[in-house]
Amino acid sequence: MIGKRETNKKNMHSKILLAAKKIFETSGYKKSSIAQIAKQAKVSQVTLYKYFPSKHTLFRIFLEDEIEKEMNYSRKELKKIDHISPSDITKILFADKIIEKSNLEYDEIISEFAGENGDNDVYNFYQDRVRKFWRSFIAKLREAKIVPKRMPDEALMMYFDIWVQYFAEKRQQYSRINGNILKELIPQMRELFFFGMLDIDNYQQKKTLQEIYSNADLKEYNLE
Repeated sequence: MIGKRETNKKNMHSKILLAAKKIFETSGYKKSSIAQIAKQAKVSQVTLYKYFPSKHTLFRIFLEDEIEKEMNYSRKELKKIDHISPSDITKILFADKIIEKSNLEYDEIISEFAGENGDNDVYNFYQDRVRKFWRSFIAKLREAKIVPKRMPDEALMMYFDIWVQYFAEKRQQYSRINGNILKELIPQMRELFFFGMLDIDNYQQKKTLQEIYSNADLKEYNLE
């Protein structure tokens, strides 16, 4: 049985996290302060520091909580579907996210995800949870026959990883887009995720695939 003291500590921990979440969502990370969070939680800064050593720690936990919520939602929605369709995929993967609706700058999120603040905890937390989901997701896609038979699971997993790695690497000058510009490009990025960069008819697609597979018999790769 949990004692009163432990219950009070747990409640205080949750209270401070809830206050930090509200401040981050309204002010962003860089513009927020421990003083603001303490005021929102109605505690002293001394009390806050007893529970959390820094604003960065609060931000990391906030992002991890949002990742957990999104993954739980996606897993739940995926289980509901017997025969997945392309429109189901957008609902599962791209449901309205609190982070997208908040005043957080994408650059702040990407900076944390990429480990630019000193650790890779958020990225590791994400990878820990997402890989099992991708496997279940691929299985559903195969059941619905909306991924090519020629495409092995590992190729699909590599494709997902390539997208994630773009945001996980520390940005070098000229090699990484500003995170706030990225927010404006979300619809285009989602289109690329699904369909790639080419808009071609079936004849052009078959011709190109034949060239990719070194003019092999299309039947061999289920391309006919």
